[in-house]
Amino acid sequence: ACAEGKMTTRAFNKKQSQAGSGFQRRSARVMTSDTHGPYPMSVDSKRYWTSLTCKDTGRVFSAETKTRGQIAEEIQLKLKTTARVSTGDCVELRHDATSDYCKLIPYLREEGIEEVKTGPYSSAENGHAERTGRGINAKTRCLLSFSGIPVQFWTYALRHAVWLHNRTPRQVQKKWITPIAEFEGHQAVTQSLTNKLPIFGQLGHVLVPKQLRQSTMHKVST
Repeated sequence: ACAEGKMTTRAFNKKQSQAGSGFQRRSARVMTSDTHGPYPMSVDSKRYWTSLTCKDTGRVFSAETKTRGQIAEEIQLKLKTTARVSTGDCVELRHDATSDYCKLIPYLREEGIEEVKTGPYSSAENGHAERTGRGINAKTRCLLSFSGIPVQFWTYALRHAVWLHNRTPRQVQKKWITPIAEFEGHQAVTQSLTNKLPIFGQLGHVLVPKQLRQSTMHKVST
């Protein structure tokens, strides 16, 4: 009982087979969600971001919003995306007991998703989402600090941080796999991130058309 009470993460079987048949059932997905903000107004008019994380694979979905009233709509869109690409069915959504998720209740009941609310002033009950958000926020701050880009571009740094998180391999059952590959049920081919993703904040060069430049002008503009 003590071990079960202190356990921070409960293990879920990745694949379950029905007895007497070769049919493999879809895994049960437990999703956690948390809202972060307010942040300074971004260049695309966003002040909040909400995380939706698969507890057993670590796959993170993010949604930026201008107001807290738009959170439920964005979470519903992300849940529909998870149902389309995941190898498992979402059976539980854990979130803080705030009014931001009230508009989501009819959709959860229609889809048969159990809603689990944490107690007031008890963020530790939603520790998985809190830790994930803390890591993403730290990556975002590091990207902004290293690149020297103004804080108003935090939404672009956030998406970059989430992309890196979902494609960074982690060790699961003595094998290395990325969260996005485990979530979608396939073994992704190991690729170098440096070959696929440019450095955040690096200079871009745009060719100036011949008709708009003089002989003494540079051919590109940064």
